[in-house]
Amino acid sequence: MPLATLIAEKAAWHIPAYAQEMLVVQHGAQHSRAHGPRGEFVWPSGADASVTVRWGTPDGPPLVALRLRGEPPSAHWDGAIVIGGAVVMFQVEEVRGLPLAIAHIEGAPVASALVARPTLREMAAGIASVEHTARPLADTFTYTVIADAESPLADYLFQALAMDLGVVCTARLGPDAGGWHEVSGLPLLVEKLALLPAPNF
Repeated sequence: MPLATLIAEKAAWHIPAYAQEMLVVQHGAQHSRAHGPRGEFVWPSGADASVTVRWGTPDGPPLVALRLRGEPPSAHWDGAIVIGGAVVMFQVEEVRGLPLAIAHIEGAPVASALVARPTLREMAAGIASVEHTARPLADTFTYTVIADAESPLADYLFQALAMDLGVVCTARLGPDAGGWHEVSGLPLLVEKLALLPAPNF
């Protein structure tokens, strides 16, 4: 069977070493484990181009939904993970001298378009209105996200819990250098955060 990859050949981001044996690619009812810094996996001939990347096991937390394209097939994943849901717990602790805010978000992956800003080209072409609602999925998990305790991101994660707001959190797997996988079994470092009225999730 042919091989496909999650990461394009010339991409700047690569899968951290600790995560290279943790990514499971779901295609329909089948699963393939990804390997290496680009996430190589066996791709059944004639399979649908839509895949879901899961963490750890075939029924583990979903991280992102992607479509394969090109030859050889690649999902062109840039490492971004966008989780929509609600903050159900918030912690502050010091790890190796670094104060961290650790939030637990109960939710599921959502489309990044939910919080995307239109480009100038899209505005000139006349864009359709964006629906700022994420439909809840049956396949929900609790995701651990990590931020610098002194950053505005930490403040807003706490506000989301205190005010019962919905969140859309864009994050990325922590790099090997920080030892983030020792802080959490699925270490997602927060890059962006959007708050929405709670009924949206």
